[in-house]
Amino acid sequence: MTFIDGYADAATHARFLDDLERSAEAVVRMAMFFVLNGQDVVIKGIKRAPSHAEHRQYRDSGDLYVKDADGKWRRTEVKHLKYAFTSGDDWPFPRFIVCSRYKWDNASPKPHEFYILSWDMRHAAVCCGYTAADWTTYTTTPHNSTREETFWVCPIELIKFIDLKVPVT
Repeated sequence: MTFIDGYADAATHARFLDDLERSAEAVVRMAMFFVLNGQDVVIKGIKRAPSHAEHRQYRDSGDLYVKDADGKWRRTEVKHLKYAFTSGDDWPFPRFIVCSRYKWDNASPKPHEFYILSWDMRHAAVCCGYTAADWTTYTTTPHNSTREETFWVCPIELIKFIDLKVPVT
């Protein structure tokens, strides 16, 4: 996860750190899904900046890495929503926000996939990085921030919805 300018004051920085810790459960859930499907996984450690002023020194390079069938490690980002969904039919938003423009534009390596988990972590919406040419930007003030931010948005028809209860092998 990357710190953003909306977390500049002490209270919002503390909220970000709480959100960061809560996200770890979703990362572990996705790692378990991949392992149960026969894939090798590396979970990246969480690094916490003591203050917003130091956040750029604590940027990560992905939530986890998954080895694909060709033996290449692919960067995978994981987010956990506070909403339930099972498919595109009950996706709770009018758009699919992939990530902040800043995070994508400065990522190295670029994420191969984004997994957005439902509240109960039984379903995931998957956005593949190769669809980036079809993304558009959307600017808003996120619920967890105090400043406007620009995000990359993927057309919902390019999102794959999966059931995390059932192994896919």
